[in-house]
Amino acid sequence: MRALAFIVLTVPLLALGDEPKKEDKERLKGTWLVLSCKVGARSIDVPADPMDTWTFEKDQVVNTHDGKKAEKPWTFAIDPKAEPKTIDLSLDGKVVYQGIYEIDGQRLKVCYNKKTRPTRLDPEEAAKPPYNVLFEFEKK
Repeated sequence: MRALAFIVLTVPLLALGDEPKKEDKERLKGTWLVLSCKVGARSIDVPADPMDTWTFEKDQVVNTHDGKKAEKPWTFAIDPKAEPKTIDLSLDGKVVYQGIYEIDGQRLKVCYNKKTRPTRLDPEEAAKPPYNVLFEFEKK
């Protein structure tokens, strides 16, 4: 009986010590610096200084290119339970890009396509246009 009482009282205390895992939407929040971009097999030049970013806030993402903010924010929706995790980017209520993502601490990868959702983080997965686009980011 004492052993059972010990377990019943100790297990909840152990759980209190665990830091709750943040939901992906919360982890995405903030500004991400573009480290690299590939369209199909082609690498796109990314400025060495932090001029290209994506900023996630609530259900919107604003991209900045060459230090200039996009005219309109994109709306994004994620499904962190899907395998692989999915992200849809919409403009004016219409899904424009279907993608997948991976977030690992301060690193984020997003791979998307205009026609079909990629199945892996591989810009060369689509053999013909429209090619997959793969962005790699670091949290600012």
